[in-house]
Amino acid sequence: MADSKLRGTLSACILLTYSGGIMLISLIGTNVSWPIAAGVGAAITFVDLVGYSLLHESPVWLVRNNHINKANEVFRWLWGPNHQVEVETDVQELLKRIKDEEREHTNQMNTSLAFSQKWKQYLRPQVYKPFIIIHIFNIVQIVCGTNLFIFYSVDIISGLKSDGSLDVNLTTILTSTARVVFMAVSCVMLVWIGRRTVCISSGLGSGVSAVLIGTFVYMQSIEAWILIGLVLVYVAFNTYGYFVMPPSMIGEILPSKIRCFAGAYIFTMNDIGMFCATKAFSSVVKTVGIHGIFWIFGVSSLLCSLFIYLMLPETKGRSLVQIEEYFLQPNVLWLTRNK
Repeated sequence: MADSKLRGTLSACILLTYSGGIMLISLIGTNVSWPIAAGVGAAITFVDLVGYSLLHESPVWLVRNNHINKANEVFRWLWGPNHQVEVETDVQELLKRIKDEEREHTNQMNTSLAFSQKWKQYLRPQVYKPFIIIHIFNIVQIVCGTNLFIFYSVDIISGLKSDGSLDVNLTTILTSTARVVFMAVSCVMLVWIGRRTVCISSGLGSGVSAVLIGTFVYMQSIEAWILIGLVLVYVAFNTYGYFVMPPSMIGEILPSKIRCFAGAYIFTMNDIGMFCATKAFSSVVKTVGIHGIFWIFGVSSLLCSLFIYLMLPETKGRSLVQIEEYFLQPNVLWLTRNK
């Protein structure tokens, strides 16, 4: 639905509100009791639920189900007044795309091979290539600490300095604030800078800072304010790239006809992996220490950057059709593509 220039930014805005929620709860949690904080969270969730009930249905779904007039209304609402040409263009593009998909589906189907033909679409390069890229990125990103740091921020920050010289509550609020600020930065950067550049720089910055944090904690010879600064650098770099890219990747490089199923599968596997990592975190900390955790975060971030450099295509300014055509090329690495 979104213009190719704004696709990444709009995806990032979703996570910007998520980061804002984390910051809000951090502020509330350090000043009031947990029952009050939980009540505030429940009230916000209820307001969110009411907001969802007021949203329009997706134009793609409406066109697929032959509600063309309703799709026109939604596009008019999205574009605003005096954009009838854009509205008609978007509807016609959707109609053409869906008719092409239906024609292709009809050509493949017969009574005996219906089930097998349905699954053959997942073996096409424009499907399995982006699917594998997104899947690997999501799994490695878990070990980069993007979400683990959010879940265990108080425990991690408490373990950085054993002498109590770190103000845990203040540092937690600062990291939450840094996350919101750099999510906003990401929303702007994705308009002007390519996805590859954002992702690679995010991994390099968070990787180097995490390795430094682990080294300084291991040596136990660093001032508290320097550690706080490095933690903020780690959170900032990790946020503006790795935190925002999973939903952006699913929205940009997966073909629309399998995006619903494949996206749901990827998020499900990611959540299972996150659950396992979250449950194992305390045991891993006891085994390798906080310094070892940051070394794991750092090395994983650097390896993830290398993977992105080799595999992820640049999607900025490209239509979804152009992105799908890229994956039809015989190359595996982005660097060996047909230019």
